[in-house]
Amino acid sequence: MSLLTLARNRWLKDLLKITALGLFLLLAHSESNAQAQQSTIPPEVLAYADIVLYNGRVLTADRNDADFTVAEAVAVRDGKFLAVGTNQQIRRMAGPETRQIDLKGGTVTPGFIDTHQHLHEYAKRWLGPENRSRSLRFENLESGLQEIKAMADERAEGEWVVTSTRPYSARAMDRYKIDQVAPRNPVSVEISSEEFIINSLALERLLALIPPGTSGLIKDPKTGEPNGHLREYAAGVMQYEVLPYPELPIVKFKEILTKEMALETSWGLTTLMTRITSEATTAINELRQEGKLAMRWRLALQFPHLNPKAESYFRRLGNLDGLGSDMLKINGITFFSADSAIGRGGAWTHEPKKRELPGDLAGRYGVSREINFPLASLANRYGWKVKSIHSAGDRANTELLQAYLQTHEKDRPITGRGFGIDHGPMLTPEHIEVMKKIGAIPSIQMKYVFGNPENLILMYGPEAVHQMTPLKSLVDAGLKPAAGADVGEEPYGHPLWNIEKMVTRVDDKGRSWGSRERIDRKTALLTWTRWAARYSHEEDLLGSIEPGKLADFVVLDGDYLSVPESQIARLPVLMTVVGGKIVYDRQRDGEPRAPERRRPLRPDEM
Repeated sequence: MSLLTLARNRWLKDLLKITALGLFLLLAHSESNAQAQQSTIPPEVLAYADIVLYNGRVLTADRNDADFTVAEAVAVRDGKFLAVGTNQQIRRMAGPETRQIDLKGGTVTPGFIDTHQHLHEYAKRWLGPENRSRSLRFENLESGLQEIKAMADERAEGEWVVTSTRPYSARAMDRYKIDQVAPRNPVSVEISSEEFIINSLALERLLALIPPGTSGLIKDPKTGEPNGHLREYAAGVMQYEVLPYPELPIVKFKEILTKEMALETSWGLTTLMTRITSEATTAINELRQEGKLAMRWRLALQFPHLNPKAESYFRRLGNLDGLGSDMLKINGITFFSADSAIGRGGAWTHEPKKRELPGDLAGRYGVSREINFPLASLANRYGWKVKSIHSAGDRANTELLQAYLQTHEKDRPITGRGFGIDHGPMLTPEHIEVMKKIGAIPSIQMKYVFGNPENLILMYGPEAVHQMTPLKSLVDAGLKPAAGADVGEEPYGHPLWNIEKMVTRVDDKGRSWGSRERIDRKTALLTWTRWAARYSHEEDLLGSIEPGKLADFVVLDGDYLSVPESQIARLPVLMTVVGGKIVYDRQRDGEPRAPERRRPLRPDEM
């Protein structure tokens, strides 16, 4: 190789080395710039947040105990929680179109979940007189019959008179007495969800449909003829197969549901669980299809309730438990109740009442609904959860839990499958042990003792009232109780009123009941959020403020953790958000108010 050729090769190699070094430095510089730029963008952000809330106290409920995280700020994107953290961390996720909300020291909680509600019934308060189903005041037998006569006189011959009343004195009616004041119209008077009194024209229609041997067709002991009183399965056939359907036009039902949801979202409610009528289900589903549901619904279907052909329905339907969307979902079945209303003396108890209420025909031990209990086994065998079961008295709790235990041992385990027992003011240590064994979930309502307990004091005595609603005992046993209101009236339906009573155990007259069963305010919040989501088996979607979960939350004007216990219920709800959508904004919407009741709530309605 010549010297000239050798020089040229060395020059080429040096040139290549210089070029490679330049490219390396250029790439290193570009990578350094990219890393520097990337370090200013939080790794969580693929797009900017839709909402950022900062400078407050974000109560995440991210644990199953009161030791949950309390943060400064939270970000929401695409209907889910994006991140929780400090003001600096979260505000970096905001873009030009992000709604940024300065909480100014206020509180963000997960959306409140009511596990025992009847919004579709409360919605009827919005009806005008032309649509409202009139109930009977029934001050006495004569006045009640005259009320029925007035309703019949307004209707054409053969048109139904469908009404209801609650005083036990109404049971003094029979079909013959109603015939005297309404001989031209079929008449049905609902005494409770499982008891009716009808006249002869209505009885004719019932007898044409009722299966032979159906229980609950009460007969006159002297004549052996049906006297118009219906209970058990006869009441079910009357309710679901004889009475006219639907009770309301679906368009009207949708209208009043929308108004009631607007009211209850102003309380911070984002999800409710309820047993449901078929016409209400239709109205709710149509609102879902139209994108007009302001809160999430979890429905316990009541097709087995007082149904003499219940098993055939299970066979025809199959297992629909859990079917639906995030906004509307089937959440098991219900057979309504193990006894009757405790405030009216209907709680089924082991010990007799000390005193009976005036006109109380429930008896010294209350009312038993044991006919419903075999449905627990049917539901279990066909794969359904059992929810929304009213159980008030200690004996009712014993018998309901015994039905659960029997199917748990005989058919298949129900542990982890969410069989519920609701209300439970008379839960005992023995009941708690059974619930622990089978994994039953209690849903607790505070209205019975802390709204207006006068009837309870009269019937069972003050000491018994101190034993009721043993919330701390349930928590200490690890049962993680859920909560609900079971009333649509303010303040009793408001989650914060219920939470205050859990924390203080002081009624509206300033009397303390069972102070040893108080729980702290963080645990009380869990009963309305994370533990309530557990009741519907949706703890992975709802009930806490954690990245990836559905963005349901409430903004409170004040510090929930430091406000005096007696003022928790006074914390204003500033905003309610469902799936990242603001469904209530106090500044925008004001304070919705329900129409005034025609009369105040009685103790027996609490």
